[in-house]
Amino acid sequence: MRTFGQVVQIQIIACRSLNKLIAADGEKRDQAWKAGGLAAVLAAMEMHGTVEELYTEAVAALCHMARYSSEHNKAQKEKFGDSGGIDKITAGMRARKADVEVQKLACMALHHLAGLSFNGEKIAAAAGIESILEAMQRHAHQDIQLHGCGALQALTILADNRSRAVAAGATEQLVAAMAKYPNDVRLAEMASGALVNVGCGAFSPCTQALYR
Repeated sequence: MRTFGQVVQIQIIACRSLNKLIAADGEKRDQAWKAGGLAAVLAAMEMHGTVEELYTEAVAALCHMARYSSEHNKAQKEKFGDSGGIDKITAGMRARKADVEVQKLACMALHHLAGLSFNGEKIAAAAGIESILEAMQRHAHQDIQLHGCGALQALTILADNRSRAVAAGATEQLVAAMAKYPNDVRLAEMASGALVNVGCGAFSPCTQALYR
C-alpha cells in the first residue's frame, strides 16, 4: 500500500484484502497492527477518500481493527484517537449520510472505541455524538440502532458528553431504537444504560413522556 499509494485500484484491493484478513483471523489482525495497517488505511483514505469503493472497504477495515483493539489491547485502541482515525470515521459519516453500509460500519467502529475515555473525548470533539444520532434517525437498520445505542452508552459515561448528547436528541433516539426493536435484549440494555447515564431512567418523567 505504501509503495503504490498513488494507484487507487491497488489501494482498493489492498484495503479489501486487509479487511477480510482482519475480520477472519486473530493472528493476522495482530500482524496487520504491527505492520502499520492502521496508518496505511488512513493514508489511503486521505489520498483517495472520495472514491466510494475504497472508502467503504477502508472503513470496514478500521471497524474490524477497532473491534480487535478494544478486545485485546488498550494501547492499540488509544492509537485510533492519536492517529486521526476517529476524525476520518466521523468525517465520512457526515459526507455519506445516505450510505447505510458506511453508517453501519462507522457506528460499529465508534462503539468499539468509545469505551476508552480518551477516545470518548475525541469522538465528541469530532462531532461523533451528533453523527451517531443522525445515523440512527436516518436509518432504521438494526445494526445502526444497536451500535449507536452502545456507542452512546459508552460516550455518556463521561459527564461532559451527557448534556451534549441530550441536546442533540439522544433521549428520543434511544427510546425510538427500543421501540423499533423491542425483542433485541442487547439493544435494550445499552439504550437503557445510556438513558440512565444522562439522568433519564426507565421510569423517569422524561422517558415516560416519550411513550405518550
